[in-house]
Amino acid sequence: MHPQHILVTGATGGIGHACVQEALRKWPEARVYAIARSSEKLEKLTHMANSERLKTFVANLTLKPEAEEMANWLNTQTEHIDLAIHTIGVLNGQGQKPEKSLGAIDPDSLREAFETNVMSAIWTGTVLKPLFRNVAPSVFMILSAKVGSIGDNKLGGWYSYRMAKAALNMGVRNMALEYGRSGCPCAVVAVHPGTTLTPFSEDYVKGWPAEKLAKPEVTAARLLTLAETLSPENTGTFMHWDGSPLPW
Repeated sequence: MHPQHILVTGATGGIGHACVQEALRKWPEARVYAIARSSEKLEKLTHMANSERLKTFVANLTLKPEAEEMANWLNTQTEHIDLAIHTIGVLNGQGQKPEKSLGAIDPDSLREAFETNVMSAIWTGTVLKPLFRNVAPSVFMILSAKVGSIGDNKLGGWYSYRMAKAALNMGVRNMALEYGRSGCPCAVVAVHPGTTLTPFSEDYVKGWPAEKLAKPEVTAARLLTLAETLSPENTGTFMHWDGSPLPW
């Protein structure tokens, strides 16, 4: 895979930022479109990347109208997307800690977890479909989480995050089927990126052995390497960053 047009959503987060930098490095001729909610953080990203191949757009992709605005902007930049990496996610809404019991579930926190983890991917997939249709095989990688696996859940807890990621996985599966029926030669996949040391995770990995954690740049390199191996035959699957399957 030698993508010429790459989209990264959540581009100012730990993994998203690293994916932008790695894509610019890995594919010197590619254009990278970075999407985030904060114009200030995007300006910092642009300054750090120092590349004319990086294009940025401000959008809150939990809102369909803003996803549509992003798509309208993308249509002025390119006729197709070869690789999209959706990195938007939140551990718990409303600044809540992951719940350890049913009684700790807060409806507003749960709602935000679903809006961020699920709806941002759904609206992104909705508006990107025309940019994936009738082009060479492409990849739409949506970051999920191993804790969203129902089959793998042996510990319980973390209700909002687990439920939101499980819902996201079903959305990815449905999206892959719809894309396929629409003539999109695209691998739509849910990927667990591995535990990465970012502000997102730092409060929950204290004391973990170093070999179980990855720096954002390592995770980004792994994800882009995985993207190179994917084809339309992989669409609708849930996997680790190394390509090995995860149970739904």
